[in-house]
Amino acid sequence: PQIPALLTVEHLRQTYGEIPGDTLWLGVDYDTVEPVAVDITALSYLAMSGKNHAGRSNFVRYLLGCMQQNIFRQPVRAWVIDGYERKLASARSYGFVEDYSVDLADADRILDFLEREYERRRDRLRGVGKAVLDKEPLLLLVINTPAVFESEALSKIALEQIKRLMKNGRGMKILLLFSRTENLAVGYGSGELMKMVKENGQLLFFDDLSNQKTMDISSAPLRQFKKPVSKGDCYFITPGGVQKMKTPYVKGVE
Repeated sequence: PQIPALLTVEHLRQTYGEIPGDTLWLGVDYDTVEPVAVDITALSYLAMSGKNHAGRSNFVRYLLGCMQQNIFRQPVRAWVIDGYERKLASARSYGFVEDYSVDLADADRILDFLEREYERRRDRLRGVGKAVLDKEPLLLLVINTPAVFESEALSKIALEQIKRLMKNGRGMKILLLFSRTENLAVGYGSGELMKMVKENGQLLFFDDLSNQKTMDISSAPLRQFKKPVSKGDCYFITPGGVQKMKTPYVKGVE
């Protein structure tokens, strides 16, 4: 198979079949021409960065659409804090989105709930075993504004909660998605949330790889991926390396 210039969800299904219930296909790998699959219930966070109009908001809408289609196999409860451009306003149409807001102050209330839920799940896991999580919904918080990375945008308590959830939340079906992470070099004077993103080493980057500033990557991927990206192209940067992929386009959005 070949990767089309515009990769639709329909093309994904026609070429590779239905997406398994607990799996998210991030896109199609340019090297293998196979889906890049992650277990969405095993992640604790995803960070996305890149240039404007490159496909980040589209990717979040694709992600939410996948969750809607799999809602009976994998229940979800989601909260969306959008930017003032309201690029994710369509999220309000999904029944599993419990709250849509453009007020970053709402993060405190949501993070309080997520941490209490994490502690409840952790205690049940210790007492009953992993099977207890099978019937639990995926809990998703999407923060779609770069303002979250500004100094004092979040309280110290909220930052500590995010740090604990990112560190301990893997496999607990609690996912934090920072879909408009700043593309900034991280140093001593950087904000705490940017430092957390870098320390965790995982980023979806929607721009030419040579423009990426946050993660430390070797020279080999920079030599390999010199071709400029087109719309929907993305680099999946992890501690294990770098993959270039095409992400799905959702009809009706930019």
